[in-house]
Amino acid sequence: MPSLQSRLLRSFVRMQRRSMDFNAPVAAQRAAFEKAGRMIKPPRNIRVRAVIAGGVLGEWIEPPHTQNGAVILYLHGGGFMMGSPDTHRALAARIALASHARALVLDYRLAPEYPFPAALEDAVTAYRWLLAQGTTPEQIVFAGDSAGGGLALAALHYLGDAGDPLSAGVVCLSPLTDMEGTGESVVTRAQADPILTFDDIVVLKHYMAGNDPRLPLL
Repeated sequence: MPSLQSRLLRSFVRMQRRSMDFNAPVAAQRAAFEKAGRMIKPPRNIRVRAVIAGGVLGEWIEPPHTQNGAVILYLHGGGFMMGSPDTHRALAARIALASHARALVLDYRLAPEYPFPAALEDAVTAYRWLLAQGTTPEQIVFAGDSAGGGLALAALHYLGDAGDPLSAGVVCLSPLTDMEGTGESVVTRAQADPILTFDDIVVLKHYMAGNDPRLPLL
């Protein structure tokens, strides 16, 4: 049975979802998403530092204790058009604390200003930057939620094809892996999902920018 904390969070997410309008101007959607994200505060015992990872903006989230130089390369969700380190700082910080690892949260470029493959390029660039800094592939785990989860998989797909050494692992939280919305869970889990419906997939058009949604890197 879900905990009381889980049920309360679910109610909060549903409430915030009702305030979102995926047909509103992009700036309005981003502002609403940022406001909702900032309502959940990160733990106090972390350090946050701005960073430029090979030209890609982001921030380091550093818990008080880390192990073996471990790094989580975190890619936030938001349909490729919303989200930032601000919206996902609390989530990434809790994952970092539990993992005893630093988290590099990317502020990758967003659509529609920067459609596919901009976000993918930023994720790949940041990973290669980590390697250039002396972090080994065995010390890195990709992680991401929603669009960020799909982006993590796409980045590893790209890196593997390019012959780069791959990270130790990848953790995807409700990843976006089907840009067409053809999976049966889109229908069977619609009532259980506190955020997304099939109609919301319209936001993905900004990132796809006319490309075939079945492209592996999408």
